[in-house]
Amino acid sequence: MKTMGLITALFFVVGLTGALAQFPPGGFGETRYVDANTKQVVLSVKGDIVTRLIDMGIRVIDFEPLFYRQRVAAGTGYLVKIRIDYGQYIHVSIFRHLFGSSTEVLNIEVGKSLADPLV
Repeated sequence: MKTMGLITALFFVVGLTGALAQFPPGGFGETRYVDANTKQVVLSVKGDIVTRLIDMGIRVIDFEPLFYRQRVAAGTGYLVKIRIDYGQYIHVSIFRHLFGSSTEVLNIEVGKSLADPLV
């Protein structure tokens, strides 16, 4: 019985390690299309993003998260490309604290194009 528990624990650790391997330590993973989970995270801070853009004198006609990169470190960091109008994009840094206790906008970069990489 102890052997079965040890084998199960070993598979769990190997699976977890494999799942986290896509995120280099301290670095962001590859750029991906926004999925449902990431879209939910972005929409949870949409009000803060729009308010900051309005304070900068930038109108938001559209709000469509398109691409993202992600890293895990005491929570989850996101770099997200968002279309705010035809041909106008922003890059937003978002951090969701461990266990989803809170989510905050760290930075907004304006004047981005569709071709600009998320860095």
